[in-house]
Amino acid sequence: MISSSGGGKNCFVAVAAMLVLTMLSACSSGSGDEPEPEPTATASETSSTQADEGAVSALYDKFWAARVKAENAAKADPAMFQGIAEGSIVEAFLKKVRDAADIGVTRQGRPTIDQVEVSVTGDTAEIVACLNEDSWEFFGNGEQIDSPDNGPAPVGATAERRAGSWLLTGTVVAADLQKSCG
Repeated sequence: MISSSGGGKNCFVAVAAMLVLTMLSACSSGSGDEPEPEPTATASETSSTQADEGAVSALYDKFWAARVKAENAAKADPAMFQGIAEGSIVEAFLKKVRDAADIGVTRQGRPTIDQVEVSVTGDTAEIVACLNEDSWEFFGNGEQIDSPDNGPAPVGATAERRAGSWLLTGTVVAADLQKSCG
């Protein structure tokens, strides 16, 4: 038998109020002070960055191939760096080759370059690597020049994307590099 005193109605209202309060507290449990989630890179952004890093790394390899060829031949030809590097990185290197050639110094062999790291931010990149010149010997007037074996050391360069292509544009001072090559 149902009572007409309204007790069931009051119980229903109380249960409904509790449900509403529970739902509201669940929806607003955040204090508003919580940090927004960090944006994550999309697959296409990650792919694009990886492609840029690969292109800059390949460019760095080409730069060193041209540099080795120039130093081994004592030939300071800026055309060897066309489409690879320009500006201060080429100018300083060509001066070094000319100065060595003037006193009859060439090199034989090639250095070891490893642990290459590339970081790309927009249209700029920084390359940091370990360079070991111990197997890249100096020769003066055809005779080997004794030089100390220094082992690997950090080297760095900068690159810029210009008209859709990457070019090496500068060097990073070794003392500024945070890289261990030991």
